[in-house]
Amino acid sequence: PEPMPLEEFTRHLRTALTRHLAPAAVRWQVETQSLTGSVAIDPGRFSFVLDGMARRLDAANCKDVTASVQREGAGTLSRYVLVLAGRGSERKTDANAYIEWAVIERVVELHGGVVEASAVGSERTVRLKLPIRF
Repeated sequence: PEPMPLEEFTRHLRTALTRHLAPAAVRWQVETQSLTGSVAIDPGRFSFVLDGMARRLDAANCKDVTASVQREGAGTLSRYVLVLAGRGSERKTDANAYIEWAVIERVVELHGGVVEASAVGSERTVRLKLPIRF
């Protein structure tokens, strides 16, 4: 992984996720005051993570997605947090989706972070947390 300034990483996320989440309309909420520091990213693998997050959200069946970026914690425990929330279908997740998600979790873990997904009925949320480096 290579260090990427948070502001640049956020711009990259906005561009990539807008593409991956299409045709859903994406509303962004970014806490700009928290965009200091950097995250370590392997660009070759991270696009797969973003694409998988969009699939887990079931973006193909969402009308709108809310994407929020914020900082969590302080000092050396600071985390960059991206939350995607939308209303998808109430479909069952198949075995391939579980395998893909396990790979995504491992890639994010290798970046020092955590990725979580939850679904209640048609409401879906995906949360990515990465350590911030100063």
